[in-house]
Amino acid sequence: MNTITPETTLTPLCLVAPYPALIEETKSLLHQFTTPLTLHLTDLNRVIEELPTLETRGYRVLISRGGCADLLRQHSSLPVVEIKTSGYDVLNALAPFIGQSVHIGIVGFRSVVDGCCRAAKQLGIEHQSFLLTSNDAKEIATMQQKLAAQKLDWIIGDTVFQDYFAPLATQFRLLNSGIDSVRQALEEAQTLYQALSRQALERDHLQLILDKFDKGVISVDERGKVLHVNHCAHTLFSLKTAEEGDIRSFTPLMLSQLSPDIQPDWDTLRQGKSVLAQIIDSAQGVLVLNQYPVIADGRLIRAVLTVQTVSSLRDTEYQVRRQELAQRGLNARYCFNDIITENAEMKRRLDIMRTYALTDATILIGGESGTGKELLAQSLHNASRRANGPFVAINCGAVAPQILESELFGYVAGAFTGASPKGKSGLFELAHQGTLFLDEIGELDKPLQSRLLRVLQERQIMRLGSDRVIPIDIRIIAATNKKLPQLIEQGTFREDLYYRLNVLKATTLPLRERPEDVRVIGTYLLNEYCQRYQLPEMTLTPELWKRLQNYSWPGNVRQLSNIIERLVLSIHSRPATLAEAQLLMDDLEPTATSISSSSCSRCRMLKGDFKTIRLRMLHQLLLTERNNKSQLAKRLNVDRTSLNRWLKEDVSEDSSTYE
Repeated sequence: MNTITPETTLTPLCLVAPYPALIEETKSLLHQFTTPLTLHLTDLNRVIEELPTLETRGYRVLISRGGCADLLRQHSSLPVVEIKTSGYDVLNALAPFIGQSVHIGIVGFRSVVDGCCRAAKQLGIEHQSFLLTSNDAKEIATMQQKLAAQKLDWIIGDTVFQDYFAPLATQFRLLNSGIDSVRQALEEAQTLYQALSRQALERDHLQLILDKFDKGVISVDERGKVLHVNHCAHTLFSLKTAEEGDIRSFTPLMLSQLSPDIQPDWDTLRQGKSVLAQIIDSAQGVLVLNQYPVIADGRLIRAVLTVQTVSSLRDTEYQVRRQELAQRGLNARYCFNDIITENAEMKRRLDIMRTYALTDATILIGGESGTGKELLAQSLHNASRRANGPFVAINCGAVAPQILESELFGYVAGAFTGASPKGKSGLFELAHQGTLFLDEIGELDKPLQSRLLRVLQERQIMRLGSDRVIPIDIRIIAATNKKLPQLIEQGTFREDLYYRLNVLKATTLPLRERPEDVRVIGTYLLNEYCQRYQLPEMTLTPELWKRLQNYSWPGNVRQLSNIIERLVLSIHSRPATLAEAQLLMDDLEPTATSISSSSCSRCRMLKGDFKTIRLRMLHQLLLTERNNKSQLAKRLNVDRTSLNRWLKEDVSEDSSTYE
């Protein structure tokens, strides 16, 4: 084997020459072409033997002529460009016999024989054709016998047959390819290589895109033969490659061999319709199967299948939920270590709550406003097995009932006027595999209480406007600053819901019952606000601390935080003294408690629970607005629906006017 390569690097084209003269002719043309070319000299006997070596060298296109080109086409998967015999080449070979009385035999493969015979017929040259289909020894021997029996004057054929058949005639005339034929073949090979390169680039680009899918993609023909798989499908079905490392190359197989459980719905696909979201119980686990038809000229020619394991689908859904929660800020930031206390009773309660965190039971947190009920709820979540899941919180008293329902349960497209055309996931869905914190649960509207009770019982929800049930896996923590048993007696809270919520009970302590925490929490807040406002570190005198500890703090930690922030921003001396702070804390004076509740009508106005006080105040304000409910709603910055609901509430105390 002789290889002549004008380039030292690997070349995409290879000329397989059956005789040396073809090599020389090609060399004279190399300067006219930009695509590198390897020149390989062989003969008809060796070409099949050498073919595996040629194929492993990475050539993209082979170029040859005559019988050698025919053999390459029969035995190689590479495209073969033939150096065709031109009319001029045939005329040049036949010209000496025009008008001569000679017996000519034209021998070779069809690519040589057919054209030469047609030309001989037109030129009136007596001839006989001898067609070969291979270089098999038996076929060559048979052909030699036929030629010997004919007693030919001349034989015209390829160089590759010169050794076999030349002795069987008086003379042998070689049918060469002229330089123009060689040039034409090289141009065709270069064009073919460029087209194949573009095609390979597009194929590799498409393959790269498909391999990035997190689901398996399989294409099949109309008989179910697998044509293509992407990386995910290749891995899912453990396909063995025909070539090591090439995931697109695999032993041809039918879809039924790939997975007997996956059966295309051919009748539906032939109608041009897709088949979506089929659940398949296969050897690879539970799969979600989608089928898409490929129609050409009104006929199904291909089907594209996508498969995805249910577990990967759940992982994707989980990531989508987490991203949506992160965008909306629905996560838990605090844990038990963030709760500052020196109070022994509070520490004991926190220890109990740590054990609650290890369960999935529903928890009801009671306590005054500002005592850190949400902080405790976040701590319970972060100490639970759901810590990596979402923490979704909503204040039931801060949202109108109609809006709260859509926030909690979500809705489908077109569920109501003003609804998003895409629909919306509710907070129950967003809290899947996590915790839903319902603050101020005592403010929940009666109809919503019924729906919440069903969710607690069934662990299923249904979006507004939908008829599809969605299972959810959530833990519910509720909180209230009201006495729910009293609301039950008043008929504003469902007793059965109370028992569903009050499985585990947690109660925060007000700040007035743990005065030692005023200083430790206050010190933490001092440092926090000094850093936030980039101010020098601040301390308080013992007299000022004592003044703060002696106050009852009806607003608890929230009120303490406001006072500390006020002191940080207003006092610039270090340490801050009671005298400097006195004016800033005049709203901490115990004014209401120093006046007898029976000494004035205003104190009688403040008797009873919140709803009773609110109803009295609303009636008083309504009188000032001359019973104009719209004007009163505008003045209070509330909607008229809420105002009407509050005015209709029944309370045990008299709601007459107090002056």
